Amino acid sequence: VLSVKPSLSVVELGTEKSNCALIFEDDEQFRYTLMEPSHFDLGTIAQAQLLIVNETAKLNETLQQTLLDAVSEGASLMVFPSLDDPKNNNYLYQKLGLSVVEADTNATAVEDLAVQHDFFNDMILNLPQYPDLPKVKQHIRLKSNGIPTSLLTMKNGDPLMLSETVGNGQVFVMATALSPAWSDFADNALFVPMMVKATFMGGKI
Repeated sequence: VLSVKPSLSVVELGTEKSNCALIFEDDEQFRYTLMEPSHFDLGTIAQAQLLIVNETAKLNETLQQTLLDAVSEGASLMVFPSLDDPKNNNYLYQKLGLSVVEADTNATAVEDLAVQHDFFNDMILNLPQYPDLPKVKQHIRLKSNGIPTSLLTMKNGDPLMLSETVGNGQVFVMATALSPAWSDFADNALFVPMMVKATFMGGKI
């Protein structure tokens, strides 16, 4: 008897699709939904394995708390900073023990990956001596209370990606957006496996 794994639900919140849609939209393994933050559906959010807050999303505090509640029940949440105002989703940052210090427009690049972390340990088997890591044109500087774990760290010491367990789920906070004006993360070889891994970590199947 073969066990058929059901499709995984991916919900992207924003006013338009990001590069994430290219990963999930045409793959039968995933059920991709773009959801306008002003017309969100609680049932769809509650059933998602991966929730994505893209750079066009402006969420009110009620929706931000709804996303955290879904994570507590087992979902994964990936948060990208807003293009308009990095502090748009400040309620969510504060709940995670983070605060936006300032925007940094100095070009840098990822220098360190937490390869021993559960997120990467079955994704990267052998890191080359000179890996092609994401290059960053601008990012938001995040101050942490020390609880979130930095999974990607830039040459200037700032975290590019932070992770924190919330209940039965996991939140991933990116310090840069997917827009090419911010970084080349969406074109980097890490982008697809990281987004897929975050989906599979969502436990509500």
